[in-house]
Amino acid sequence: MQQALAKANEIYVNGIHFDEESLKAFSPSKESHSGIVLDFAHNLEEELMRIDLGMTLDGNVISEVIFHYKIEKLERFYEISEGKMVNFDNAFISQLCGISYATLRGLVLALTRNASNVLLPIVDPQLIVETFHNKRVDESE
Repeated sequence: MQQALAKANEIYVNGIHFDEESLKAFSPSKESHSGIVLDFAHNLEEELMRIDLGMTLDGNVISEVIFHYKIEKLERFYEISEGKMVNFDNAFISQLCGISYATLRGLVLALTRNASNVLLPIVDPQLIVETFHNKRVDESE
């Protein structure tokens, strides 16, 4: 796999959903837990990637956004195993996740007009991807 940066020719953001009342009513405390949920899908023939990101507060998804990317030469960023499983390069998925997460942070801020107490922290996208992989391994056992 090549470690070069991906060139995204087109980026679409849709499926924006958020619970404005939950965001506005949220009062950060030591007992409150925020989190990020990640999922992704692909269409290899059309060189499309989809990143689904959601924000959780105390276990409830209160914001989710679906990001669609058209990636030039997508084949550089994955391998197909003998079992026909598609394995994407972690650095590539982290890059898409980082772009998506930064956009999610801006959307939450803009959509709530900064009227909530919710500020998404700056997070290393690699940690989001690693957590996603660890959860998948736990679910398969």
